[in-house]
Amino acid sequence: MKRIRKLLKEQRGGVLIYVTLSMVVLLGFSAGVMDIGLLYENRRQLQNGADGAALAGAQELLKFELSAAEREVLAVNTALDYAQRNGVPISQIEPGYPQVTCVPLTYNGNCDPASEYYYNAVKMAAGRELDLLTAGLLGNSLGDVGANATAIIGPMLPTEGLWPWGVSPCNDWDWDGDEECDIPVGTPIILKFGAPPGSPGNFFPLDFPDSTGGAGYWDSIKYGYGHEEGDYIKTDLPWCGKVEAPGCTVQDDPYVQTETGNKVQPTRDGVDYLISQAAASNQDDPASSWNEPFDQCTWPGAPKEPREIPNLPDPPPPGLPKPPGWTGTGSPMPADWSGNASACYRVGIVPIIYQDWEDLAGHTPVDIIRWGAIYLIGRTQAPSGQTVIWGYYTDQATISGGRFSDTDTGLWGARLWE
Repeated sequence: MKRIRKLLKEQRGGVLIYVTLSMVVLLGFSAGVMDIGLLYENRRQLQNGADGAALAGAQELLKFELSAAEREVLAVNTALDYAQRNGVPISQIEPGYPQVTCVPLTYNGNCDPASEYYYNAVKMAAGRELDLLTAGLLGNSLGDVGANATAIIGPMLPTEGLWPWGVSPCNDWDWDGDEECDIPVGTPIILKFGAPPGSPGNFFPLDFPDSTGGAGYWDSIKYGYGHEEGDYIKTDLPWCGKVEAPGCTVQDDPYVQTETGNKVQPTRDGVDYLISQAAASNQDDPASSWNEPFDQCTWPGAPKEPREIPNLPDPPPPGLPKPPGWTGTGSPMPADWSGNASACYRVGIVPIIYQDWEDLAGHTPVDIIRWGAIYLIGRTQAPSGQTVIWGYYTDQATISGGRFSDTDTGLWGARLWE
């Protein structure tokens, strides 16, 4: 009996038991932390892949020159390709996805089958099973992660990134002396002229509400009008000023008018800021993977600086300086390039005005009839020393955080939907 009591009072080796139990608990916590990290990282990868695949597919739905069936096939194949290139193999894509479908909105008649824009959405779903350290204790179901994404297309409203240059829909775009309509895609256009003929005091800048003067103009180039609280972004088109454009019946207040003066230094400073920021952010490198493809800030196969700008007469007309890096050779910019107007320094939205610049003088109200996205090429200097700004135009852009319009604004885009 005494021996039993002695054994019960014996404490040698007790520390070892406590340490062993503590190690088991600590290892369990460590395994749990590692599993949580593994789940989180895989969930993030899947979600990024699903988001990007849906957006990449939705971009193909913007090719309205193709039939609905052709766009559907392109959207599915593009989404599958993007998912695989970004770590989501076919085996992890849920059966039946990606889907090309319809999200009911005003512009497509709430999914009216007769609407040209019936197919306006791409849905993606993916899942992945993981081997967890704690699976035996907590169950295999914790090793399943999934992601869903929907991207839709629609006419966009500018909410930021609005540059203060007015583009007229009719101009002498190819400098052959004949005025033409429909702004060309793939050909450099002038956003600001050093000394345009026939427009005394006007050099293509616009004066947005509450951004008067050189400082406001410079700020709108650098950051885009709409980024500050109180900036007036009207939600429907047209923005009527002169009451000339179709649909204009009354003059809106506040309205947009032309900005007088050449404003050489604010223009140079603003444009140089955008181009330097694009270079510093690696957005000018076609080989970079900066959120491609849906936040793409250049176009596939774009040449390195100096850029080769195509489709200009050789030599240019007298007095017209060449765009930056122009060599007279090179391939046109593909019509399907995209840029995120909220994130790409070289990409912004410009107003398309109803009036012709040759008919404008002084501070004159203008009617904004639609929007267009511009890829900023850069600036050149006219023989007189004045600054000329060049850009590429498109009616398609990817606008993160942008709002869809109930009617066609002329600027179509894709964005994630809920």
